[in-house]
Amino acid sequence: MAEVWDLHLKNKSPRAIAGALGCKMVDASRAIEQMQAIVRDDLESRDAAKDYLNDMVKRYEFLMAEAQSNLEDLQALTFDEKVSAQINATLKNIADFDAKRVDALQKAGLYDQGGLGDELAEREEREQQIIQILRNDLCPMCAAVVRDKLTKLTGIVEGEVVAEHVV
Repeated sequence: MAEVWDLHLKNKSPRAIAGALGCKMVDASRAIEQMQAIVRDDLESRDAAKDYLNDMVKRYEFLMAEAQSNLEDLQALTFDEKVSAQINATLKNIADFDAKRVDALQKAGLYDQGGLGDELAEREEREQQIIQILRNDLCPMCAAVVRDKLTKLTGIVEGEVVAEHVV
C-alpha cells in the first residue's frame, strides 16, 4: 500500500502503478482510495496538506507575477524575432503556471463542479425570488419604473412598459 501511495504521489496513474508493482489496476485504485480516506480522516495530515496547498498557490502566484513583470520588460524592448520568441515563451509560462495551479486545486477538490452547479442553481433561485418581489411587492409608481428596468435587463417585456420617470 505504501508503494502504491508513493507512486500515486509521483503522479502515476493506477494503470502505471499496477504495471510497476505487478498487481491488478483495481487493487492499485482501491489502495489509493484507502490511503486517501486515511489522509482525509487524519487531521494533522489534512492541515499539512492545506498548508502545502496554500504555499503552492502562493508560489504559483509569485511565479506568475514574475513572468508578468518579465513580459512587461520584454514588451518595452524593440520588437524583433528574438523578443517575439521570448514574449511567446513568457506567455506560455504564465499559462502553464495557471493551468498547474488550477489542476492542483481541482485535484484537492476546491473546484468541485458539483458544488459550483449547486451554488449557481441557488443563485438563480434567489434571483427569481428577487424578481418576483420586484414584480409584485412595489407601489404602482415604483413598479412601473422597476418593470421598465427589468425589461431592459432581461429582454422580457414585464407587463406594460412605461417611459422612464424622472423623480
